[in-house]
Amino acid sequence: MRVLILGGTHFLGRHFVEQALNLGYEITLFNRGKSNREIYPDVEKLIGDRKKGDLESLKGREWDCVIDTIGYMKNLVQVVEESTHLLKDQVKHYTFISSIETYSEVKPNFDETTPTRVNQKKTLATRYGVNKALAEKINNRVFGTKALNVRAGLIVGKYDKTNRFSYWVKRVEKGGEILAPVGYEYPIQLIDASDIARWVFKMINQGKGGDFNVTGPDYKLTIGQILNTCKEVSKSKGEFTWVSNEFLLKNKIGQWRELPFWTTSDQLLLMTNSCNIGKAIAEGLAFRQLKDTIIDILEWEKIAPKKYNYGFAGGLNPKKEQKLLEKWKEFKDNQ
Repeated sequence: MRVLILGGTHFLGRHFVEQALNLGYEITLFNRGKSNREIYPDVEKLIGDRKKGDLESLKGREWDCVIDTIGYMKNLVQVVEESTHLLKDQVKHYTFISSIETYSEVKPNFDETTPTRVNQKKTLATRYGVNKALAEKINNRVFGTKALNVRAGLIVGKYDKTNRFSYWVKRVEKGGEILAPVGYEYPIQLIDASDIARWVFKMINQGKGGDFNVTGPDYKLTIGQILNTCKEVSKSKGEFTWVSNEFLLKNKIGQWRELPFWTTSDQLLLMTNSCNIGKAIAEGLAFRQLKDTIIDILEWEKIAPKKYNYGFAGGLNPKKEQKLLEKWKEFKDNQ
């Protein structure tokens, strides 16, 4: 199979490349050629800048499928419009990596019938969701039944720059007293990037499209389970100190970013722990064991470039964490 990947040099894109290589597919990458140029030396690379409308190197070529991994971009809708229309007669199937942030408002066990965002707002997260939702509509309009829109939840695994899940893996491995939010039963949904890649290629091979929530796992997962599994895998002697919402709010801890997974937003809580993935599971979505994801991250962190985690990277500063742990003891004594 001939696969065109728009991107392919960062996080999820790399998982698509590696899965395609494992399957023996013929791969072409299209990107600006500015980052990770040394990886995948035997893979064909085409240069262009979608942000500026430069798609010249894609013209006159044919592939069986395209996977579009585009993320945050102000003109995302325009970029997807141009890409889908250029490729509509050059590829048979178009996968667009979307997000559960496309939904305007969610309720417990929300599924793909939940309305998506239609109104542009000022916040970055909302604008992102609106743009993803509009891009999905373009994909559906141009490619019809061969349009696959992957509404991904929290994606984790090796190559991740955000440091959200990786923060906990590395922090637990380090050991000592570890500040953890709320309590053991605090729920969270997430999915290994490699699980997404495997499922997408399965859908492409079957010629299937549609809108799908794609997160996991297929059981209730809690932050306590995650941290204990991190401890088991890394053989850490760390001990967890569970602190309350009240304490974290009082100390103005940055939600979700400074302390990954933690939020007091009802909507974000539902979005990250109450997503119905039955439709994708019915189409063969399957999950690696959590410990295997953690092992991958630990191995990757040993060889990852020092500058790899930047920009949106999350996690508590070690000195700040220590001060917070000391404050927590005082806070409890005064309760």
